[in-house]
Amino acid sequence: MHRFGENNMKIKGLVVGLLTACCVMVLPNAQAQQDPEYWRWFEVEVLLFKHTVSQDISERFPLKVEAINTANATDLIAPIVNQDFHSLRDNLPLCELSENDWQWGDLPCRYEDEHLTVGINGSPFNRPSKLAQLEQLPVHFADDAKDIETARHPFLVPNDHWVLDETEQALEQRGLAEPLLHLAWRQPVFGRDDDYKFRLYGGRNFAERYQFNGFMKPQEGLHLAPREQQLEADPLTRRMQNIDELFAILNKGDYRFGTNEGGQPLAPMQPDASDTPVWELDGTLHIFLVGNYLHIKGDFNLREEALVAPPRGELSAQASDMLASSLTQIEGQRFLRSYRFDQLRRVISHETHYFDHPKLGMIVQIRRTDLSARRY
Repeated sequence: MHRFGENNMKIKGLVVGLLTACCVMVLPNAQAQQDPEYWRWFEVEVLLFKHTVSQDISERFPLKVEAINTANATDLIAPIVNQDFHSLRDNLPLCELSENDWQWGDLPCRYEDEHLTVGINGSPFNRPSKLAQLEQLPVHFADDAKDIETARHPFLVPNDHWVLDETEQALEQRGLAEPLLHLAWRQPVFGRDDDYKFRLYGGRNFAERYQFNGFMKPQEGLHLAPREQQLEADPLTRRMQNIDELFAILNKGDYRFGTNEGGQPLAPMQPDASDTPVWELDGTLHIFLVGNYLHIKGDFNLREEALVAPPRGELSAQASDMLASSLTQIEGQRFLRSYRFDQLRRVISHETHYFDHPKLGMIVQIRRTDLSARRY
């Protein structure tokens, strides 16, 4: 009993010691995530581009887009595009807007107390952001230098910090790639569970023609065919007229029945009437530390216009859809398909890392700063 009690005390002492050591290790880390004085800052440069040389794609990509959660990701691009010069605006004369003129143009004037207005969907005073109005996003983004010693938020750096300029130029000049986004910033880097991501996007804005789900917007997608309705006709007569019309279209070869690529069903969703941009490239970049090892997690969708076969379904349903629409493209209907990029890699600072993909390429370099070392 005495030996058992002695061993039990030793085990208990060992457990208490381990728990104490764990607490000593964990507490500074928790404090480091909350206190900017402990943040570990790194400089990140990213070049994203799409391949312009056709490649044999053995991997099958789904047609549908799988949405990426960007709600809590830091956006360094929108503040640059949407920046509002308050001092310049305040010196403009007041606008004189007619009673029924709600069209917004490039008016060299300002509205009284417009900086106090609250954005309400549908309000004529709720002007769309500059970002939402762009048809194409610039490739390069940079900003003035900031003091990293006093910074409390991530920030873009001037382009004289960039080291991937020659790489970008070489890819473009050789006709191998089309740059979509090139920028560099400084940020604190935390652990993986902190989920401290950055939203990156670029290329064309497809929102004018397509919904986010890939289907064309109603005004350019499916339209009702102009057919005269004979209300006086009995149901049997109307059915025979529909059958005659169906055979007439089929005989002309203006429509074909089929399945989507890979047999994937495509069911239209409710039309998206919002002005939210649908970017050619959109997603998140997550840089995090596991111990002292840096990791890069890229998660993007690359959108591309394509022609797909009519939606799969029963023959009768396809015939009904065809009769109710004027969509008669032999090659199929237009659809904004998606190619998913989802890669994770452990990396070393100051080395250039290339992430390959059949459609998309990403080059990343993470550089140390004076505040990169652990300070706890």
